[in-house]
Amino acid sequence: VRREVNTVPSGLTVAGSGPCCVRAIEPGSPAADALVLPGDIVFAVQDEVVTTAPEQHVAQLLQVLLSLCSATD
Repeated sequence: VRREVNTVPSGLTVAGSGPCCVRAIEPGSPAADALVLPGDIVFAVQDEVVTTAPEQHVAQLLQVLLSLCSATD
């Protein structure tokens, strides 16, 4: 079984699909500021259910969301 791991430039790493799991958070990153924690399971991103989405798609959605969040700080 091969597990994909995708690192989002906003400071988090997601892995797996159905649903994705947050594997790591960079201290001081937008993800850390948003209180995302390792072990969090991603079920939806801004009203889009992602429980069966590929981890690459989830990583892209999270990148956009975290970029928007950090831009408003």
